[in-house]
Amino acid sequence: VQQIDENEICSFDKNYQVGVFSLYVYSPIRMAYFSDFGLTSNPDRVKSGKAFYVTTLAGLEDKGNWNWLRLNEKYGEKIDWSSLTEEDAISFWVFNEGPACSLSIGIPITKMKSGWLSVQAVTMKSYEWTEVVVPVAKIKEVADKQKKLEEGEKIGDIIKGISIGWAAFDDVEQKTFYFDEFKIVKGGAN
Repeated sequence: VQQIDENEICSFDKNYQVGVFSLYVYSPIRMAYFSDFGLTSNPDRVKSGKAFYVTTLAGLEDKGNWNWLRLNEKYGEKIDWSSLTEEDAISFWVFNEGPACSLSIGIPITKMKSGWLSVQAVTMKSYEWTEVVVPVAKIKEVADKQKKLEEGEKIGDIIKGISIGWAAFDDVEQKTFYFDEFKIVKGGAN
C-alpha cells in the first residue's frame, strides 16, 4: 500500500517511489536518449535519503527532441491537488551534473481539459542544487490565460501532476539530473 505523507509529492525515501515517474522523449527515435535512471543514496547527489537520477544522451543535430520526466498519472491521482490554493507552491530540488542549461516545468491537467500548462523555465547552474518553486498562483495565471478554468472551478481541481523537460543538447556526451524532495509547500508562494 502506498502511503503518502501530508504535502508529499515524492521523496524517493520510500522504495515504491522509483516508479512514480515516467520518462518520455519527443523525437523521431522514441526512448533512444535515456541511458540510465534509478535511485541513488550518494551523499553528494541527494538532499536527504535517496534521490532519483536520469541520464540522457546527446540529441541528434538534425533531429529536435525533448526529454521529459513526468509524474505517473496513476500515482498523481493519490495526491490531494484539490487542497492547493494560490498561496501554495509545488517545490522540488534538482542537481545538474553538467554544463548550465534550462529546464521547462509543465503541469498536466485533467483529461476533460486535455493537455498541460507550460508554467516556467528554470536555469540550472552547473554542478549545483537548485530549488524549483512553482507558485500555484502562476499555474492559475497560465490556466486563466488559456481559458482552462470554468467559472467557480479551483486550480487544484484540474491539476493532475508535474512534468519536467529539457531540450536536446550536443555540448556533452550525456547529461545527468538528480531530483529530490518533491512536495507541496502550504503558503510557500510568498
